[in-house]
Amino acid sequence: MFLIRCKLSVMAVIFAITLALPVSLQAEELTIYSAINKAGLQRMLSQRIVKSYSLMGLDVMFDVGKLQMIEAIDTFETHLTELKKFAPTEKIFLEISRVEDIWVDFKRLAMGKVQRSKLDKLFPISEELLQRSHDVVVLLEKQSGIIQGKLVNISGRQRMLSQRLANLYLMIAWGMDNSDIRSKMLITMEEFSTANDILRATPENTPEINTELDSVQLQWDWFKSALDLQGSSVFGLIIVDSSETILHSMDKITKLYEGMTKSGG
Repeated sequence: MFLIRCKLSVMAVIFAITLALPVSLQAEELTIYSAINKAGLQRMLSQRIVKSYSLMGLDVMFDVGKLQMIEAIDTFETHLTELKKFAPTEKIFLEISRVEDIWVDFKRLAMGKVQRSKLDKLFPISEELLQRSHDVVVLLEKQSGIIQGKLVNISGRQRMLSQRLANLYLMIAWGMDNSDIRSKMLITMEEFSTANDILRATPENTPEINTELDSVQLQWDWFKSALDLQGSSVFGLIIVDSSETILHSMDKITKLYEGMTKSGG
């Protein structure tokens, strides 16, 4: 049985440390680079919400999963409002509006009664929401026109991949175990590794960014080992905790890349 109840006290410690999202609900005046960052966070939130849904469905720290979901939903809607207001072109505005259309159905389903059968509907919508949110990021990156915009995109996407892996793992644990889900997990692992290699080889990196990326690599090596050994409750705890650690680290790195644009670096 996944994450057996004798481990709940350990989970309480983990989530007490890692509950808060590394983002602010305060509305702000966006720049093209902060817009890329926030649009990128929308990708992550599409995965985090389904992850929280599975945490509740598995009856593992139900209340914490619910709080994570509420926080993620509030953050998504705050960012959606900011991005629509900021949209620098009609094409970007229309793409954000498409995200909003999908979001309405996704939110309604996610906030309803938690049932295993609903996961079969929630996940496909989350995949569409993820793709549309990514399309917004790509358009904003093209609008920025410089290398830092791409770096904000790549590093920001790593946040999403950390949550996606934990999400897929929990879905498998809840019984949504099939070749498609396992294939998505393998692809996601490969994407994370490739992107991390790209970021670590980036000549524009500052010493602080390189130090943070080295830390992420160590955490990622541990994360991969846990993902490869599915079925153990101990490794389940590591996966949930590691996904949060990587999320926070990659959010810091993304903000450092965003800061390079403000200083003209």
